[in-house]
Amino acid sequence: MGSGKKENILSQNSSVCFTIYEEHGTVTDPVLCHADTAYMSVMLFGKAEKVTDPEEATVTLQKLVEKYMPKYYSNLLTSTLIEKYRSSLDGNAVSVFRITPQKMTAKENSVESGKLLNITTL
Repeated sequence: MGSGKKENILSQNSSVCFTIYEEHGTVTDPVLCHADTAYMSVMLFGKAEKVTDPEEATVTLQKLVEKYMPKYYSNLLTSTLIEKYRSSLDGNAVSVFRITPQKMTAKENSVESGKLLNITTL
């Protein structure tokens, strides 16, 4: 998808699902094909709404930069940069969406740490 297709879709139907998943490892079992995965997941269902306040969008994007590229950029993002930025691919501005949760579910398949596959001992 590109050229604002996600934004167009969300303007027609704002229902979204956001999933967070953490895999803890493979659960061993003496019976072949009975191995499993230890994990935890959270699913959030809600409505997506475009953030129109440049300051709020800037703060949100700054948090993403800090999470995925910590200490890489020495300067903070500014709302002016966000407002003026255009993609070199299609000329579109950056869009930020906020999810308002309506329902949340969680699931976990936990296991004792001694039952997880340890590749370093194989």
